[in-house]
Amino acid sequence: MTPGFGLARAIWIALSSLVAALALAGLAHAQKPDAAPQQLAPNACDLAFNNRCDDPRRGGTGLCPLGGDYADCEGREMGATPLATFFGYDDRQLFDTGAWPWRAIGQLRFDTGATCSGSLIGEDVVLTAAHCIVHFGAVVTEGEFVTARNQSGGPVRARIVEGHILDTVREDPDMQRFFRENSDWALLKLDRPLGAELGYLGVETVSDNRPLRRDLISFIAMAIITFIASFALQGTQRRVLRLLAAVGILVLAGFAARTFFGEDPRLERVWQAGYSGDTGENLSGSDDCRLLEFRASGLIGHNCDTVVGDSGSPLLVRRGEDWAIIAVVSHMSRDAEEEGFGQIQIVDRAYAVSSSVVPDPDAVFADGQ
Repeated sequence: MTPGFGLARAIWIALSSLVAALALAGLAHAQKPDAAPQQLAPNACDLAFNNRCDDPRRGGTGLCPLGGDYADCEGREMGATPLATFFGYDDRQLFDTGAWPWRAIGQLRFDTGATCSGSLIGEDVVLTAAHCIVHFGAVVTEGEFVTARNQSGGPVRARIVEGHILDTVREDPDMQRFFRENSDWALLKLDRPLGAELGYLGVETVSDNRPLRRDLISFIAMAIITFIASFALQGTQRRVLRLLAAVGILVLAGFAARTFFGEDPRLERVWQAGYSGDTGENLSGSDDCRLLEFRASGLIGHNCDTVVGDSGSPLLVRRGEDWAIIAVVSHMSRDAEEEGFGQIQIVDRAYAVSSSVVPDPDAVFADGQ
């Protein structure tokens, strides 16, 4: 072996050892927990949905981490996806969970790793979707309710100690493929009375009044015909029939006035707020969506933009300074339906579940039932 070859070999071994040492050091550093890249939901930044790009990767202000402001930097023309239902444009915004009524809406974090949304409707009772707690036919409620992240001293949290499914949806043959059970409302009992501190929302029933309008027109027409027909009778029979017809007309006219001149629920402004799967710990939702369809089963079609994680979140209406829940998001994405002869129709709405009666938490959880 020549001296030159031995020197070159020594230098090669030394360089190889140095490279190996650096590689091992780099691998060890990369495996440290604090060195792992932070995993962010695409709109987890507190400035997401402010109509200004705050992601430095897209030339934004740099106030959001990389990938933290997707909606404002990449665009909101999202369309329908398996995990989200946007009606042409993502209209969501972030709500301040330190303010009313948003502090009464929280995230359900189950020990299984699943998440949903829910609303306080009592001091220690949360309303959510039944499918959030049903797993393989069994009710699984182990987890916690977290809310009021932006409130002083927040976030506020409580453990779930009990769950109860409410039968709210009647048989709907056209929609059975969406439901494993014939209901999608559930009440959860907490181990702390968060509602006493944060406040809680009421529940209001809502329905379409158009069929009632048609029925009232028919009944009033019958009453008028009865009154006119009474002229063909004599004596007592005429007076009794006239009296009955007159009373009927007055009663039905009162109902008609309330129905015809009352608020059409399809025109009413509706809010939706939940913990979307792409917004991290931020509460997101729509502040101006509409009800589109009322099914006899209790399902309500709407056009609020929702994402996985919004299941169980409320549809809200405002009554002056008060707010009320009228339905629970079932997170049923709009879908394509075949009409026949290969024709496909897009059902341009999502569905929430209304309540035929206002739930009574005290009755549901009485005696531990």
